[in-house]
Amino acid sequence: MFFYNFLFEENGKDTDIEGKKFLDIFSPLDGKIVDLSEVPEDIFSQRIMGDGCAIDPVSNIISSPVNGKFNVFCTGHAVNFDINGLELLIHIGIDSIKLKGEGFRIISKNGTIEVGQPIIQCDFSFLSKKIKSILTPVVINTMNMIESIEIPSMGKNIKIGDLLMRAYLK
Repeated sequence: MFFYNFLFEENGKDTDIEGKKFLDIFSPLDGKIVDLSEVPEDIFSQRIMGDGCAIDPVSNIISSPVNGKFNVFCTGHAVNFDINGLELLIHIGIDSIKLKGEGFRIISKNGTIEVGQPIIQCDFSFLSKKIKSILTPVVINTMNMIESIEIPSMGKNIKIGDLLMRAYLK
């Protein structure tokens, strides 16, 4: 239990329901939550990269969904998070890497971050004309650590900082 206590105490979002530890993951942007199966890229729709959901964005700011360490890809198209070994990925749009940073402005430097802190500004109007899709997957890469995921607002609109997912740990 030490690992789980450490994971959640540092994250600051620790919760224990009937003896089960879970991590709350908050929305990194405003938009509508959609199932990963709707993302037009097999690596996400078939959950090869991990499990989670996607957001059809209506705002241009990507914020941190967790407290932890983060690393923005040099092109600005994706962000990795590490919460004491649990890894999370936000991938902004599909085929966005091909733009080599065009349409993205990195706001925060790699390091430690808190929920709601802005990371990237995106020009979704520009991106929607240049890439396959602006659907933005938010996936947990380390599914070996996860027992189950709840997405309470699937199909609904969500705002930055609203509960997006609850991941129950094994």
